[in-house]
Amino acid sequence: MNFFLLSGTQFFFNIVLSPNISRIQRINPEVEMMIHHLPPPLSIAAVFLVFASPGASVLERQALVELYESTDGGNWKNSSGWLTGDPCENDWFGVTCTSCNNCTEGARVLSLDLYDNSLRGTIPTEIGNLAFLEGIDLYSNRLTGTIPTEIGNATALERLDLLLNFLTGTIPTEIGYLTSLERLDADDNDLTGTIPTEIGNMDSLEVLYLHSNVLTGTIPTEIGNVDTLELFYADYNLQLNGTIPTEIGNLKALQALRLYWTGLNGTIPTEIGYLTDLVDLRLQRNQLTGSIPTEIANLKDLVYLYVDYNYLNGNLPTAIFDRSIAEGLLLRAEPQYSLPNPDAGLLSAWEWVGVAAGVGVSLPFLIASILACTS
Repeated sequence: MNFFLLSGTQFFFNIVLSPNISRIQRINPEVEMMIHHLPPPLSIAAVFLVFASPGASVLERQALVELYESTDGGNWKNSSGWLTGDPCENDWFGVTCTSCNNCTEGARVLSLDLYDNSLRGTIPTEIGNLAFLEGIDLYSNRLTGTIPTEIGNATALERLDLLLNFLTGTIPTEIGYLTSLERLDADDNDLTGTIPTEIGNMDSLEVLYLHSNVLTGTIPTEIGNVDTLELFYADYNLQLNGTIPTEIGNLKALQALRLYWTGLNGTIPTEIGYLTDLVDLRLQRNQLTGSIPTEIANLKDLVYLYVDYNYLNGNLPTAIFDRSIAEGLLLRAEPQYSLPNPDAGLLSAWEWVGVAAGVGVSLPFLIASILACTS
């Protein structure tokens, strides 16, 4: 049994009674706030008696209960333990907590893993009260509504997986507060609006998956600030427009860039050549113009280069063929691009070269191109 002292101008003694120890301590700030808001005469009581628990805080439990109720928890595939006692002590399914042995602050909810668990409904605003949460995995459910702005309060988040749902509305600008976030996956939803410029504040982000939504506007130049980014997918956003920002060249850790099936226009920036770790570059089915920059030849690890179904002109830079890479390169370009002479040996390291089917390409030319690379 614990007696706690409130902060401020009140002067109450705290005595922790146990078989082996007596000491003074302060009350949990969250509980203190709740006590301060109690109506009279409770708020003027001289001493408060609080039973300390090794479990989750009151606010954390409330947030989880709200999630259960707002997503039809009674019909989840697995809801074992939920609403029974404390989420940390009673092993609520999908909830992982910190270990707590003889701690006074209680355990903290660290992760929430409820993927493919038949959640139906909305994400409650109380999700922001899970201040110590490091991972949220809600993919492959039937969630609707918006991503609450309060998600920005969960500043300890490192992983946010929301793919394969029916979420609508915009990506909240408050996402920029999540500077510890390493993975943001919001694929296959119905999100609208622009990619927020505040993403440029997320200096721990490694994975940004936004494909198969209804995003509009341009790719913000601030994306170039996220020099930790390794994977960036924004394909299948048909109303995404504007140019590929030159700041993309700042993403030196980038390994995959997929921007196909959008409304992007303008030229392929020469700064692409700075992405020397790039393995996968897919820009097909856009409205890109100009030529393929010769700087792409700097990408020695490139395996996938898809630039077909655009309005590109000129010739394929021969320098991209003059490489010794064991994996080979899968190229898709427009029929008007000519391949180098196979006799020059430039294609010997390539697994396959495909010329996109279209008006004007002959079947013998396509077959000869493939045979040249496999001989």
